[in-house]
Amino acid sequence: MALQQTPAGGAQKLSVRIAFQTTPGVISLQPQVSDTDVDADYQSEGPPLTTIGNNFEVRAEFPAITAKFARLLATTVTTPNLTTVDFSA
Repeated sequence: MALQQTPAGGAQKLSVRIAFQTTPGVISLQPQVSDTDVDADYQSEGPPLTTIGNNFEVRAEFPAITAKFARLLATTVTTPNLTTVDFSA
């Protein structure tokens, strides 16, 4: 996902919400950011997300992101099902 920079060019807040239709089993999801949309340039942001909350949802907040692109790397999902990923900045 391309992130829109703030008018002043400073850091911005990034939120990610992952909603599973049913229990995904064991998960390890890694939010990543980059200044270029090139696989090798993405860097992990924070620890992997491994805890499923209410209603089969996972949320994370990052208070100071200056990157131009964000993505979610799913390294482990033992029971794949319909999933929605929402980023907001």
